Amino acid sequence: MRLPHRIILYAIVFLLCIQVSEAKWSGVYLCPLGFKLAYIRFSDNYVCYKLKEPEEFASKLDNCDGNLYTEALYRNLIIPKIDEVDIVWADYKLAYPGGPFIGTSRSDYQDIIYNATVFPNYDTYQDLCLIVNKLRDYTAVRCDEKHFRYCIVKPYPETDIGIDRTGCNDYHQSWRFIGPREICLFNVTGHGGGPVRATWKQSQALCVKNGGSLLSRGWQYANFPLFYKSGVSLIPFDPLFFEEMNGLLFNMDTLVTDTVGSFGIKNDTVFEVNSSIIFYNVICEHSVQPRNIFLNLTINSDKLLLFTNNSVDKRNIYCYTDSETYYPTKVRLHDKKKNESEYNIYRLSADFDGYYWCVYVDPDNLHETESQKVLFLRDKRYLASRYAIKIRLERPYDYKQEKYIKEYWEANLETFIFCRTKYIEENRLEVKDFEYLDLHIEQIVYNFMSATDLSDSDVILDIKIRRMYMDKRTILFHVQLREDMIPLDPVKISNDEVLFMKPVYICKSQNSLSLLPLSKSL
Repeated sequence: MRLPHRIILYAIVFLLCIQVSEAKWSGVYLCPLGFKLAYIRFSDNYVCYKLKEPEEFASKLDNCDGNLYTEALYRNLIIPKIDEVDIVWADYKLAYPGGPFIGTSRSDYQDIIYNATVFPNYDTYQDLCLIVNKLRDYTAVRCDEKHFRYCIVKPYPETDIGIDRTGCNDYHQSWRFIGPREICLFNVTGHGGGPVRATWKQSQALCVKNGGSLLSRGWQYANFPLFYKSGVSLIPFDPLFFEEMNGLLFNMDTLVTDTVGSFGIKNDTVFEVNSSIIFYNVICEHSVQPRNIFLNLTINSDKLLLFTNNSVDKRNIYCYTDSETYYPTKVRLHDKKKNESEYNIYRLSADFDGYYWCVYVDPDNLHETESQKVLFLRDKRYLASRYAIKIRLERPYDYKQEKYIKEYWEANLETFIFCRTKYIEENRLEVKDFEYLDLHIEQIVYNFMSATDLSDSDVILDIKIRRMYMDKRTILFHVQLREDMIPLDPVKISNDEVLFMKPVYICKSQNSLSLLPLSKSL
């Protein structure tokens, strides 16, 4: 009896499918060893994830190069309940001592958390970061405390075309892997380019001969499909770094007497092997050639310029300033290429007085390189009349009222500074008389206002909120004051308190620029 042609065709296809090696790509995403595949909710994408050991806030990239973890991504992962934890690191830390919590991502929008719980035993002027629970309740803790976080990386690309070789080019057929370990890996062949056939010791020597070392740190990529031509096989392995091998299984039933520390790895299991066992597949590793990037921010002819020692993609450079408001804001970066000697020079749009800095983020491993902070002052002629005014309010404010707070206090400060100055001048008061004046400032100012022409009272030429604090009562303004005005002494105004009014950048007694950063001075 002859079978129908269609049935025969289906049977052939089925046989081909079941013969596909477990390490071959078959339309299914594949993760490095120790990682599980997770679907990103509301998208068509998958990632690989693994729970890290509790770590400090700054350790996101430790043992996880290119870690894609963010709180938002974690919330959108569909993972089994058993892999979830109650509390993880969020992506926020203090903007400055006592200030709000700002996002640490490099997005265009500055995300700020105002409703975090801060327990009394934590000093808000120390280094604090946020943890978050499943209910999205944020709690402040010291940044050096240890909490859970995930290592999240991309699955293997579907073809070898998606594998980068940058930094591994000096080694024949070497592939560069990034997450969770940035490293170069390659297969070695036997004599004359044929199949390899070697003991553990011979495999080690082959790797050294080819400029590498036996597979060790790169163990998580031991299941990479292109390393296998005919199915997954046992490969020689050198477990030098046991502390970095969370996710590997050690098969204790394979202990043998004839061993000199020889091991093999297959899938996610390590086997101790006889020194005489023959391997038919050898994977070697070597470090990625580092591309050291240095950023140098300098002031040249009243322009703020960024120099890089290597050519980088401008899209991976992020520049910031504290000069515009109470949190860091992004600054535009422009090419300054007029000739080849200026290829790695960029100009920042520095529109306001304050500190500027830049950060380069490696697009692959996500490690950051930061420039120094530079104080940029546009017009030094008016520095002597640039003041920092710190005010403590009787009632707490809402951060969202920033515009109202600024407008209210601009009008309030102008009135009091103008009337107080005119009162001092008209009554020829001396410094010793200021104490009495400030004790009765409200009554004196209000009486003086009714008999004084206020048409010339626009004495604040510029005002910015430079600090808002977690207590929601304290604010720091920077103002440009008209030069003929006398600054306020500490004084109470309508139950609110002006704590101080001092020059920001100039020490008047020495006529010298302040060398302290704004976060440590005014």
